[in-house]
Amino acid sequence: FCIIGFALNIIPKDFVVNSNMTAVGTIAFNVFVIHNATMIDISFLKEHSTDAIACILGSLILTCILALCTKGILGQKLSLLSPGPVLGSGASCAIASYSVKSTHPELSVYPWMIFMFQGLFSVPVVTWALKREAKIILNNYNDSEDETCALNPIENNKRSNLLHINGLCKKVPSAYKTPAYYLGTIMIANIFSKYLYTEFLTPYKLNTNVIALCIGFIFAQLGFLDKAPLNKSDSFGLLLMGLMGLMANTLANTPLDSILSLFGPIIFVFSVSTLVLILCGIAAGRLFGYSSYRGIALMANCMMGFPVNEMLLQNVAKLAESDSEKEYLAKQIFPILNTGTMLIVNTISILIVSIMVNFI
Repeated sequence: FCIIGFALNIIPKDFVVNSNMTAVGTIAFNVFVIHNATMIDISFLKEHSTDAIACILGSLILTCILALCTKGILGQKLSLLSPGPVLGSGASCAIASYSVKSTHPELSVYPWMIFMFQGLFSVPVVTWALKREAKIILNNYNDSEDETCALNPIENNKRSNLLHINGLCKKVPSAYKTPAYYLGTIMIANIFSKYLYTEFLTPYKLNTNVIALCIGFIFAQLGFLDKAPLNKSDSFGLLLMGLMGLMANTLANTPLDSILSLFGPIIFVFSVSTLVLILCGIAAGRLFGYSSYRGIALMANCMMGFPVNEMLLQNVAKLAESDSEKEYLAKQIFPILNTGTMLIVNTISILIVSIMVNFI
């Protein structure tokens, strides 16, 4: 809609700039990196280590194939710019777009187009695989199975992550934990990350986003920073809107013929990515002893994240006939969706983007 609106001059091309949403978006992708790092749950990843290993291997294989094997078709710049956004969220796409905007402005729209096409390829594959896996799970359902999980384990996991805090954060009285507190603490972490980079790490040419990831993770583990502060401050939606503002502004300033010329590469990239992840999922199933459907869902989920996968979980839960079956099914499906989101979409994709943009 935005592309057509800008091309036909139905939507003013400067409406995002005039609304100051570009400033919100710039702040957003900086704090989203720290926010994502706070949500890394080491105990969960240890418990589901085989899923974590499979996701890491699959993402690395896909990165190598896109970066090294598609240069003849896409060209070096697009082949290097593709892996991170394909495996990432809006924050990864914003980082990729921002990183090439000054040196290769014609490429700045490409990561956002990847972001727009992610669901078109990943959702059908994940939905199909989850339904197949759900039937297998329900066939093996045992009424004596431990049913301590809640009906919505994604929400339950978020809540447990938010409440399980050690260190200084736990000592702050709840009356002081307002939206301003959560936003203030994450901004302090962001400023500290920038200071650390500017004053001490610039000679090493480390990417600022890598530093921000490390700061967010370390501060959360030490209890200096609450887990998922943007969720607790109820500002996640506003900042996400800011990211969409950056996307709309990039679309507004890119000629229509340049956008249309990227449709072919986008379809090619996602066709290759989907095929590679499906094959990796089948291989992971054989390697780690679970069904191919579970492996495919695990891998393809790396091309999308929250909240889409939560909606897919709720949709798959409808296959169950009783509440106990729904709880059991959700308990089994949740790790498939959460592992890739936590580890690949929110974390490793940012590392991939931060590395690849240095070679463009």
